[in-house]
Amino acid sequence: MTREIKKTEALSRMEMLGLSSQDKTRFEKEDKVSISDDITGTSSWAKGDDLKRIRRFEEQYKVLVYAVVRSHTQIGTIDCYLFVSDYQEEWNHDRAEFRRTIHGDIEAKRLFAYAYNHDTPAFSDFGHMGVTITKDLRLFRIW
Repeated sequence: MTREIKKTEALSRMEMLGLSSQDKTRFEKEDKVSISDDITGTSSWAKGDDLKRIRRFEEQYKVLVYAVVRSHTQIGTIDCYLFVSDYQEEWNHDRAEFRRTIHGDIEAKRLFAYAYNHDTPAFSDFGHMGVTITKDLRLFRIW
C-alpha cells in the first residue's frame, strides 16, 4: 500500500470530519499533521519530538497519521492519532465508524485511534474516542 493511496483516504476522512481547508492542504502538499489542543484551544503543526513519535508510530504499524487530538486528563496528556491503516479492506468499516453519535447534548463522531500517553507511555493503546468539531474547525475529544 503506497503512502499516496493512504493520503487520498486520509484527505477524504479529513473532509468527513469537517477539518479546515488549511489543514487538508498542508497535509496534502507538505505532509503536515495538525495537533488540536484542548487546553490552549488552538492547533499547531507537529514538530520535534511530537513529529518523531508520529513517524515512528507510522513506521511500526504501517499507517498514515492525518491528525492528532491532544487532551489533558487526570491520567496525563494524551495524544490521539487519527490514522489510515495499510489494510484497505478495513477502510469501509473505519468510515462507518464516523457516524454521528450524541453524547449528552453534543453531536460527536466515533473514531478508532491510537492514544499515546505522554506521562505513562506504557498506558498507550488503540481504542475508540468521540470527537466534535469546534467553530474554528479544530477537533475536540469529548470521550
